[in-house]
Amino acid sequence: MKGRLSDYPSIQGSLGSWLRQLESLGSPDEYRVILSEIGESEAHPEHLETLRLLDEHVRLATEVCRGFTRLIGEKSKLPTDLDEANKTVLNKLSEVRAVVGLHRLNFAQVEFTESPDLKAEREGRTFAVEVTRFGYSEGKRSLVWDEQWGSLEDGIFMGLMTDDGPAPDAISEAVYREIEEKYPQLKRSGGSVGGRILWISLGRDYFATGVYELFGANTFGRMTRSANHALEAAYRDIAATGGYERLSHVVLCLGRDHEDLVVPSLDT
Repeated sequence: MKGRLSDYPSIQGSLGSWLRQLESLGSPDEYRVILSEIGESEAHPEHLETLRLLDEHVRLATEVCRGFTRLIGEKSKLPTDLDEANKTVLNKLSEVRAVVGLHRLNFAQVEFTESPDLKAEREGRTFAVEVTRFGYSEGKRSLVWDEQWGSLEDGIFMGLMTDDGPAPDAISEAVYREIEEKYPQLKRSGGSVGGRILWISLGRDYFATGVYELFGANTFGRMTRSANHALEAAYRDIAATGGYERLSHVVLCLGRDHEDLVVPSLDT
């Protein structure tokens, strides 16, 4: 059965303005976030399940996040370039997923605060939360395959990724650099918070988006043990510099309904 936007009332209600703008950009055969998944759902029924998940997450986020309308409205007008518009929507969907993830990690009073992105409370402590997403990248963070054949440009690609290969080091490097880049936003929270959290999306919060996600994100996202070790290594190395005051936790969101990885553990 082919999907329709009306089948997803929360997406339509909260994100409908973005979709109307995306409809006017590019051509129907180019990738447009959410619209393409709906349009291809007859040929790819798995899109229906992902769209239902996103619809449920948007509904939940509207309930548990104060200022959710402002979170979406912050980017109410999309860039006129289709690639940039897609990136904008995908980045915002990472914030939706972060709201849901914080709620599931027993954070309360989640609120959109713009910069840093969110504020939340847990066990009497207030945390500032900055959300970021790995996009497609080159350099060390893209060197994740033990072996590879073909290329995405050729339309034929196969790769082998193992726990003992380069992927954990590549992801650890990516996490480290992301902390370096995004920590200034967290510092804007000032001294009133009890902790600062960087929430990092692996790049595939809901949809398989190819050029908009970290190379190998789907495969690495299933290697939970290696992902956790990579996150621990990055946090340990960044903490050793002594330059990241009150960076209490780093979260690696593997996407969709996967369990989010948190370092250090919230239970300690």
